[in-house]
Amino acid sequence: MSHPSFFRRSRHRTQVAVHCDATVRTGADISRPAAAVLHHTANDPHTVRMTVSIQGAGPSERVFDRSLLIEGIEVPTGAGLVKVWPAPQQPVPQPSDPSDATAADDLVAVELDTPGSPATVTPPAAVVRDFVEHIQRTVATGAESDLLNLDQVLAALLAGTGGPDDGTGVTAH
Repeated sequence: MSHPSFFRRSRHRTQVAVHCDATVRTGADISRPAAAVLHHTANDPHTVRMTVSIQGAGPSERVFDRSLLIEGIEVPTGAGLVKVWPAPQQPVPQPSDPSDATAADDLVAVELDTPGSPATVTPPAAVVRDFVEHIQRTVATGAESDLLNLDQVLAALLAGTGGPDDGTGVTAH
């Protein structure tokens, strides 16, 4: 079950985060339930962080361009390390009457290149759409660069201190 999303504003930055249940499928076609968190902050306007936790394993975080989610909820997009596409689900037949099917929730597939084989995380499409709507209200598409202080970004890069929480908008990974 997906948890309601939460949005936090502070004097220095605006953050949008959503928690939801998801499934992780590995290259061996093994599916496991997981908890996922999508996170965006206006201080790092081009990126989305996705943290996935599987029971018995530590959390894993990936950072990728937010445009992949924005586009990927409608059409397949991405190449290389991250790919995103809509994953419509087929209606699920009810055991008592196979002709009485209930609609399954659509998903969004986020394939992450990992050592060994890719992993595909599938959160509910409705949760991802809600998240995308909120991040676009926080930072409109095309306005991301308006939030970057290029002098601070350059200074942080040259000093090797750029990171997600230093206020520069640079993510050092």
